[in-house]
Formats: sequence, structure tokens, C-alpha cells
Amino acid sequence: MPNADRSARPQVWLDNVLVYILWFLLIALCILAFVLFRTALKEVVTLLSVRALSDAFFLQSGTVIAALVAFIFVMGAEPYLRSAVDRRQLVRRFVRLVMPVAIVIVVVVALLTLIPFVA
Repeated sequence: MPNADRSARPQVWLDNVLVYILWFLLIALCILAFVLFRTALKEVVTLLSVRALSDAFFLQSGTVIAALVAFIFVMGAEPYLRSAVDRRQLVRRFVRLVMPVAIVIVVVVALLTLIPFVA
């Protein structure tokens, strides 16, 4: 019986390491999405420039909202990934988390690509 406990411990340790590696990868993707979103927001505000005061308000409020959404998303992702280890659904849950971030990145990059043609 003690041998079974010793063989199970490295697997739990490796699962936890994998969870946090995937979580840090998700954090990096969220930071990339946030930076790209901020750049796109700045370009859109510049394109639709009406008044300097309203431009600053839209840029700052959009940045705060995007940062808050990214923070809540990342903080909720960690327990979601940890609970997936017991159910052997870690990869499936990671993909579920990455897909919205990847969609945001693709949409923002497409928007950044199209803005010079509109201006």
C-alpha cells in the first residue's frame, strides 16, 4: 500500500505543474490580447476623433474595462483548471479557456489590419 502512495505523488505533482504552466500560458495570451485591444482602441478613437476630452474618456474607460475583464477571466481560470485535474479534463478545459482569447486576438488583429484602409 505505501508503494501506491509514492507512485501517485509524482503524478499529482506533475499535474499541478502542468496546470500552472497552462495557466501562465493563458496569462501571457490575455496580456497579448489586452495590449492588442488597447492598440486597436487607440486607433479607433483616433479614427473617430470628435473631441480630445471624449477621446481620452473612451480610451481610459475602455482600457479599465478590458483590464478588469482580463483580470477576472485569469483569476477564474486557475481554479477551473485545477479542478479539471481530478476529472482528467485539463486539455479540454484549457482549450475552452483559450478559444475566447484567441478569437479576441484574431478579431483585433483583423481590425488593426483594416483600419489603415478606412482612414
